[in-house]
Amino acid sequence: MLELKNIKFRGKRTDVDKWTKGGITVPLLEPQDDVQKEYRIVSENNGSFYRVHQNSIGRLTGHRIWNEENPEYCTDEVYEGDIVATMPLWEYEEFQMSNRDGKKVPKLKNYVIGYEGAELVYFEMNKSGKLEKVEQYDDGSHETYSVSQTDYDRVVGNFFENPELVHGYKK
Repeated sequence: MLELKNIKFRGKRTDVDKWTKGGITVPLLEPQDDVQKEYRIVSENNGSFYRVHQNSIGRLTGHRIWNEENPEYCTDEVYEGDIVATMPLWEYEEFQMSNRDGKKVPKLKNYVIGYEGAELVYFEMNKSGKLEKVEQYDDGSHETYSVSQTDYDRVVGNFFENPELVHGYKK
């Protein structure tokens, strides 16, 4: 039997400088009034409907950050549009091999987490200022940089409020 799960969203409210989490309502295809044109999140805390900025909406990804070195960075709630300081898995593996004594500091890059189709991937800014999927080029081929876990990951912001934090960002 198919099990339906609650899908959780987060969005920045339009009435106050505050984020809200919960279910989402989207505009109708043929709205009859202004209310039907708005994106709203039903608060998981009190059931109230809050208008949110459309470009701030992100779905809960299910990705978890587990950082043994710095437990304050651990979180079970990573949303689309969050900016994660991490390193590509291929760099992380090389770093682990060369850091057996544990004295090196990893070089992290900030990527936006999001979906491409059903796959959770990282995005960076390209030269024209648009987000594009991070890819690894190896021997002329490329692989999508799927989201993976390193021991140093942490959420450092979100694209709605802090686009300047994204790797490759230029004004």
